[in-house]
Amino acid sequence: MENKKHFVCNGGCKGVSDKPMKCQAKECAKYGKALIECDCTDDGHFGNNEE
Repeated sequence: MENKKHFVCNGGCKGVSDKPMKCQAKECAKYGKALIECDCTDDGHFGNNEE
């Protein structure tokens, strides 16, 4: 995977988007909150995205 900026949710749903947006998963603890910018290259988004 190339180093492509993307955005992830660390609220439990583990949502991923290529655009900045808010979490859309109503069951997620961070529903309606902004996704976090990530530029990982190994799909390991959630290894160090804690707030």
